[in-house]
Amino acid sequence: MIFWTNQLSSVEIERSLFDGHDRKVIISSELGDIKSLVVDSSDALLFWADAKLKKIESSSLSGENRKTIIDNFKGTSMIAVSGIDLFWVDTERHMIVRTNKITGQGRVEVMSQAQHLTAFIGILPTPPPDNPCSLLNCSHICLTDLSKKQGRCSCPKGTGMVLGPDRETCGYPPTCKPSEFTCASGAPACLPLQWRCDGQSECSDHSDEIGCPECEAKHFKYVQYF
Repeated sequence: MIFWTNQLSSVEIERSLFDGHDRKVIISSELGDIKSLVVDSSDALLFWADAKLKKIESSSLSGENRKTIIDNFKGTSMIAVSGIDLFWVDTERHMIVRTNKITGQGRVEVMSQAQHLTAFIGILPTPPPDNPCSLLNCSHICLTDLSKKQGRCSCPKGTGMVLGPDRETCGYPPTCKPSEFTCASGAPACLPLQWRCDGQSECSDHSDEIGCPECEAKHFKYVQYF
């Protein structure tokens, strides 16, 4: 899933699938100025730093079980999560601080003189889970449900493309089967592949006979029986 903040009219946290479908607002109240938003995939948690409310909060990926981890902090704009630890940048004292991501206890200064940071991420050195998308040959996007160990192909939202009969290839309607030829325009939309370059045009735009390799003229003998 993709998570982002919408701060145009009212401050909200939204999410959607990678293809832009199933967009929904998951948190819409008691938000001020979100400066950093982090997804903790290991424990299915969402963390964010609110510079206006001076809080670092967390919730489930659906926006439930919301709670405050750090309250009344000073000068932070970047956070990161790695394992059981939550890190944030204290921009007033120019240091990186670590604490327990669940309880907010056990604060430790891990680096001083951390000035002019432009990016801050946490990396957990664990082997990646088996990706069900490796079993598919999606033409555009593959969506995964790791809890069910399943993957499915999808097409980018807003493009007008749809999945073809093979459930892996995106195309513009109508979509023809792999064993069929797609006419460029007009009707019919799909033809048996063996009708391509057979010397007789079945597509109304003649596209099934365009670009065919040159071949020798065929000669026929006609026999009439009495």
